[in-house]
Parts: sequence; structure tokens; C-alpha cells
Amino acid sequence: MQEKRNSKSRKTWQQRKGDKTRALIINAVVQCIFDSGYTNISTVNIAKQAGVSRGSLLNYFPHRFDLIYATILHLRQEKWERFEDQERQMLGCNTRNLIEKGVNRYWENLHSPSNIVFNELRTAARTDHELKDIFTLTKVEINRKRQTAIEIIPPGITLSKEFLMANLLTMYLLEGMAMNGSKCDPNSRKVLELLKRQLRRMLDVALTTD
Repeated sequence: MQEKRNSKSRKTWQQRKGDKTRALIINAVVQCIFDSGYTNISTVNIAKQAGVSRGSLLNYFPHRFDLIYATILHLRQEKWERFEDQERQMLGCNTRNLIEKGVNRYWENLHSPSNIVFNELRTAARTDHELKDIFTLTKVEINRKRQTAIEIIPPGITLSKEFLMANLLTMYLLEGMAMNGSKCDPNSRKVLELLKRQLRRMLDVALTTD
């Protein structure tokens, strides 16, 4: 019986090939947006970047909505898988290392090509109704993934007001700095160190609060 279920779950060669082609196309969309901007992408350029024919691209994604929807889902999946992986890696750290590694990795990830593209799409969604609909449709999924990642942390910490505020402070400050292109600002390092000191104080309170 188990073998029967396993055989059903195995993908055929054609299915694996299809998954690989879809991944190539989605990665090509991300690269094209990163290189030229969202408003300048075209199916011709995306197909060329992916190394597939335009007809093959349209076979997988007949409409622009389908293509951008799949891309945003991919970016969000990648974003939260990375977040969950970081949370797991930091579970054994002491408070100082937890803050140091967490802030540094968060700041580094905010400047990755995929995150830059995600933010560009999110900004464009303010006036692009198609993009706005896509972000609305994927909101539930991203909230579910955020909750799964947070559940990795011991519940005594996650329920504390200090932990919640520390997360919000980190998210709003670092993402705002990244959106404003502060990576090369000589003062950005000073702000990061100030944030780390504040987070250590907040996390110390969270760990000592019943």
C-alpha cells in the first residue's frame, strides 16, 4: 500500500522537465526585472534570458498575470524559507550572538537581487491594479509562513510584548533603510549597531519576563 502511494507521488520525467523549465522562466523574470526594471520586461527578453522559446514560455504562462503571479509566489516562498532557516540556525545562540547574526543576515538579505525585485514589485503595486490583486491573493500564504517561522522560537519569548516590538522595530527600520538605498551610507553601520544594542535590551527583558 505504501509503495502504491509512493509511486503516485513520484513525478514523471516530463513533469520534472516541466518544473525545471518553469523555474528557469521564473528566475529569468527576476533577473530581467533586476537588470531592466519591471516596466521594461517583455516575454521576448524573458524567454531569451531563460534559454527557451517564446512559444514555450507562453505554453507555461499564457498570460502576463500568470507569469507575475508565479514570480511573486516564488519570491515570497524564497523569502520565508530563508527566514525560517535563519531562525533555526540561531536557536542555539546566546542573546548577543542571536542579535548580531540576526541583524547582519537580515540586512544582507535585504540587498539580494530577489529582495530588490520583490520590493520593486510591491512598490509598483500601489498604482498597478494587476500587481495589487496578486499581492492581495498571496497575503494569506505569506502570513501563514510567517507564523510557522515564529513558532520555531520558544513560546515564552514569542508571546512577550518585547519580542513582538523587537521584530517590528527590526523590520521597519532595516526595510526602510534598504528601500532608501542606505547600504552605502557611512552612517548605516552606526544605525545597525544602535539597533543591536536596543534589541539586546528588549530580548533580555523578554527572556526574564514570566
